[in-house]
Amino acid sequence: VSRRAIQGSPDQGDPSRIVAQGLGHVALDFLGYHGAPGDEPRPELTWAWLSKVPAISIGVAGLMTGLFWIIERRMAADLARKARERQQNQEHSSE
Repeated sequence: VSRRAIQGSPDQGDPSRIVAQGLGHVALDFLGYHGAPGDEPRPELTWAWLSKVPAISIGVAGLMTGLFWIIERRMAADLARKARERQQNQEHSSE
């Protein structure tokens, strides 16, 4: 097996197209994907993607933390409201 066969062969088709059952070839240009990476060295391609990972991770973590805080706050407010209503119902029933 040649090294080229292990890494992939350029004659296997255009990766910017997808074959869907009954639709034929559908271009993926609308997703911002413009074809195969070409002959560019892989370390440069890897760094282009990996350099964005920390910023994306921090953004997602911040979003998840914010959503967690909002949900917990709403749940605590709901419990406090129910406790207040229960206390008011007990006061009215004892009168």
